[in-house]
Amino acid sequence: MDLRKFRKNYLISLFKENLRKDGRTFFDYRGIKVRTNIIENAEGSAYVELGNTKVLCGIKIEVVEPFPEFPDEGIVVTNLDLTPISDKEIPPELIPIEAELGRVVDRGIRESKLVDTKKLVIERGKWVWDILIDIAILDYDGNVIDASGIAAYLALKNAVFPKLEKVEEKYRINYKERTNEKLPITKLVLPITFAKIGDYLILDPNKEEEEVADVIFTIGRDRNFVYSLQKSRDGFLTKEDVEKALEISKRKFEELEKIINKNVV
Repeated sequence: MDLRKFRKNYLISLFKENLRKDGRTFFDYRGIKVRTNIIENAEGSAYVELGNTKVLCGIKIEVVEPFPEFPDEGIVVTNLDLTPISDKEIPPELIPIEAELGRVVDRGIRESKLVDTKKLVIERGKWVWDILIDIAILDYDGNVIDASGIAAYLALKNAVFPKLEKVEEKYRINYKERTNEKLPITKLVLPITFAKIGDYLILDPNKEEEEVADVIFTIGRDRNFVYSLQKSRDGFLTKEDVEKALEISKRKFEELEKIINKNVV
């Protein structure tokens, strides 16, 4: 017996009755809990629970030489790790796309210019700030992209620069002293993820739904603009699917915005 097909058909039978196994409607998020500034050694941090998915994000700030082709811009790097404790058995299909999950989060940050990299320049062509966004998946129960996007934004928004000291021609960071200067965050941008299972489009797929999904589709957006679209899996989306997802994503962004604004220091 094909267990994946059995599980998929079971979920579709529920969808036909306008039900999801966990009691949500098609376009409900699971419960969201947020804490900020919980890692003492990070310049900014956030912890997010999206249902049973748990994500921790920390920001570290370094001084580096700029990329030669971008002498007047600082650097923002996103790294995502599925930790060994995130699941009793991490689905094999997730292991090779761990980097891809990080790229989806990173793409939304980069394409939207969420961080103004031109304001990260210390000395043009010589020294710039390097913002490291480290995301750890502590408990995997689906849709780590949205949980990671929320955590990354909150960690960035609450981060402050450490004290910078110049020694001869080089710079040294004094991590023991913090300034009151915030990172140059330009806007609130979030990923909003859908799954298509059979003919049904749903928001915020949990692990069981993700495992049988034909398509995973993420929209990176703010209140008014869409900055990135990312599709994975071999299934297809119709024009109507995309239009519906875009419409729903705008409403859901506004819901998430209210939660996030309560947790920005």
